Amino acid sequence: MPSVNIDINPLVLEWAINNSNYTSKLTTSEYDNLQKWLSKEKLPTLNQLEKFSKKINIPFGYLLLKELPEDDLIRTDYRTINNAVMNKPSRDLVDTINDMEQKMLWMREYRIAIGAEPLPFIGVFESSVNKLHEVVKEIRKILDLPMDWYKKHPNYNSVFNFLKSRIEDVGVLVMKNGVVINNTHRPLDIAEFRAFLLFDEFAPLIFINNKDSGGAKIFSLIHEFTHLLISTDDNVITENNVDNEIICNKITAEVLMPKILLLKLWQNPADQVGFIEHQAEKFKVSALALAKRYYDLNKIDYPTYQKIYEISMENYRKKTDSDSKGSYYNTKKSNLSKTFAKAVINSTLEGQILHDDAFRLLNIPHSRAFNTLMEMYNE
Repeated sequence: MPSVNIDINPLVLEWAINNSNYTSKLTTSEYDNLQKWLSKEKLPTLNQLEKFSKKINIPFGYLLLKELPEDDLIRTDYRTINNAVMNKPSRDLVDTINDMEQKMLWMREYRIAIGAEPLPFIGVFESSVNKLHEVVKEIRKILDLPMDWYKKHPNYNSVFNFLKSRIEDVGVLVMKNGVVINNTHRPLDIAEFRAFLLFDEFAPLIFINNKDSGGAKIFSLIHEFTHLLISTDDNVITENNVDNEIICNKITAEVLMPKILLLKLWQNPADQVGFIEHQAEKFKVSALALAKRYYDLNKIDYPTYQKIYEISMENYRKKTDSDSKGSYYNTKKSNLSKTFAKAVINSTLEGQILHDDAFRLLNIPHSRAFNTLMEMYNE
């Protein structure tokens, strides 16, 4: 059977290349072919175009468009290292946000259908965002967090799961992953983002980049939850968001590292670096976050803060990839929002949605995976 050549719009092809961060993986022959497609010297076959689509992680249907598609609008707020402004999100981030948005929209419709009310704490401090201590007090009240709550937890993972459960209990979906959906060849980059938030009054969703360190993931979780109390609308990332990021950081720091406790513990230790590293383990935060807190409280100087920063960066580079541990199903259960997963499973069992739709929402391949997850959530 002869090959079928596809007449594609070079402008659409150029758009696809510019919206992908995978073109560096093209072989010499693939690159040569690409140049010919762009100049229309040669038309790609259907098979070539499908392979190219997978190579650059752009949906095949986009390449067949006759007109340029509208650029992806990232209607979310996402947290980066040092609050850096990212002008152009990668395809990995775009695809992750799109996947999470489908889940959020499904949960929104589900909750509206069962008569749920909008979450009462969304935007309660929108007009009084600078009342930091009142926001901190409200977060502790909503999540039922006494000042020394962290003492009951032995490690960072325990704290993250505890906070995730508390946040889910008040109606917010919490998801995490270290790769794009199930694709282990597409790891998420914390240099681009650590977390993001999808706003919605019925089913807001927090996503945590699982490539990050334990302490950083905990900080991001509270940071994104804080956004829900001080905002009411979706956010497109602009430089104007930086002020909000700084405010959220200050609130999160006080929730996780209360000033009154830090000052009480500080006794002018001879080894300031060792003291901060030890106390960070107790508070279940990163040593860098605690160092920043003590620096802002004028207890350590900048060279000490910089030293802890360098140690933290080196420790992160040595960190073992957390996504490589555990079974497929344990990882899947850990990454999914429990509230969301149980709602999808129950809706499927009640015949309200098709199994194929459930598989897509849960990012699982077949009925066996569905049944295994169902059993795990019923344990």
